[in-house]
Amino acid sequence: MPPSAVAPEIRPNVGPFTSEEFGLILDVVDLLARERGQEALVSRICLKWNRIQRFHALVLEMPEVDRARLVGGDPLDTEIDILGFAHLSDFDLRLPGRTIIGKALIDLEISFWGYLGAAVEGRITDPEDRTVLLRTLERCLVGRIYNRMTAELLASVVSSPQVAEKHRRDAARFLITLWEDAAIQALRHFAPLMESIWEARRKVRVTIGTLMGISEITSLLSLGATPHFVEFFADNFEETEITEAFQEFLFGTTYEELQEKTQERDRIGLASTAGLDLDASGLPRGAMDSLQERSLGIYRFFKKRIQEARSRRVTGAAGPKRIAEEYLLLYFIEHQL
Repeated sequence: MPPSAVAPEIRPNVGPFTSEEFGLILDVVDLLARERGQEALVSRICLKWNRIQRFHALVLEMPEVDRARLVGGDPLDTEIDILGFAHLSDFDLRLPGRTIIGKALIDLEISFWGYLGAAVEGRITDPEDRTVLLRTLERCLVGRIYNRMTAELLASVVSSPQVAEKHRRDAARFLITLWEDAAIQALRHFAPLMESIWEARRKVRVTIGTLMGISEITSLLSLGATPHFVEFFADNFEETEITEAFQEFLFGTTYEELQEKTQERDRIGLASTAGLDLDASGLPRGAMDSLQERSLGIYRFFKKRIQEARSRRVTGAAGPKRIAEEYLLLYFIEHQL
C-alpha cells in the first residue's frame, strides 16, 4: 500500500487535552525544569494540570444529557427544558450538572494556558525555545477563548424570544454539545466559520480612514475569514442596525465612538484610531504586553460590544441592538452552514 493511502494515525486524547496539547505541556515542564531555581513553578504547573484532570474525571462519572430530548416534555425526565426556562440572566443556573462542569472546564483551561504562557515568557531564557512555545501556546489559548465566545453567542440565541423556536432549539443542542464535547472530548474548532472570522480579525491592521472599510474587509478575507461573513453583510446593507454592527466589528469601535470618528472624517477627510485605547488590530489593549493579554484582546472586544448593544436594547438608544457575530451566527444556523 503506498504511503498516501495509509490512514493518518489517530492518537487518543489525554483527559480534556489532545495528544498534541499534552505533548506541549510536557515540553514546557521539561524546559522549565532545566532552568535554575524553577522547581516551585514546575510544581505549581503540575498541580494545576492535575486538578484539571481530576475535574475532567468527575465529569465522566456524571450521566450524559439526552440531547434528543433536550427540549419539551417533563423537565424531571429530560433534566432540562432549555427553552421553557431560558432567560439570559439565569440561563446557566438551570443546566444539568455534567454540562455545568463541562462549561467550567473551558474557563479552567483558559486560565491554565494563560498561566503556562506567563511561565514561558518570564522563565524560559532561550529566545528560540520561548518563541516556538509561545506560538503554540497562543493557538491553544485562543481556541478555548473562541469556544467561550461561541457559547455566549449560542446562549444569547437560545434565550431570545424574537428568534424562531426551531432555531432556538438548534442553538440549544449546539450549546450543550459545545460545553460537553469541547471539554470532555477535547473537541477543538467547534464553530470553524466563526473562528475563522475571529482569527482573521485578530490579525487585521485597522486604519479607519474613510470609514469605508475596504482595506479591513480585504485583509479579513486574505487572512482566512469565511466569505459568508462579507456576503451576509453585503446582502443586508440596507438594514441600518446590521450595517452598524458590521462597522463596529471592522473598526474595533462602538457605535457611539464611530459617530465621533465620522465627524472627524467630515472635518479633515480621514479618521484615525487616535483617542481610542486600541492596538494596531483595533482591539482593546490589555493591562500589560503578555501572551494572555494579547490573546484576550478579541474577547474584550467581543464583550465590550455585547454590553453596549444590550444597554441600547434596554434604553432604546440609537445603534445596533446586537453585535455582528449574533446576526451572523443566527444566519449560519438558519442556513445550516
